[in-house]
Amino acid sequence: MPPLIEYLLGIKIIVILAWGAMIFALEYFSPYCKNPFKGRENIKRIGKNIGLWAINSLLSPILIIPISLFAANHGLQWRADIFSLTD
Repeated sequence: MPPLIEYLLGIKIIVILAWGAMIFALEYFSPYCKNPFKGRENIKRIGKNIGLWAINSLLSPILIIPISLFAANHGLQWRADIFSLTD
């Protein structure tokens, strides 16, 4: 892999990890709700989030797999050298 690509991937990994750490730290120090299992509104919110997660988990493979198969079967027959990661 070219050194520039390795360098950019290293920076990307650091940025993503720092972003995730910041989100978790902010949620830890200033939570969205103090006790998520107390109160009717919070239970409804958690139920809605679980429902959305379930729908997303079920629909993602249904959408992603056909799109990936279509893209794999109808790809370009050529590839420019600039897109190759070989030396």
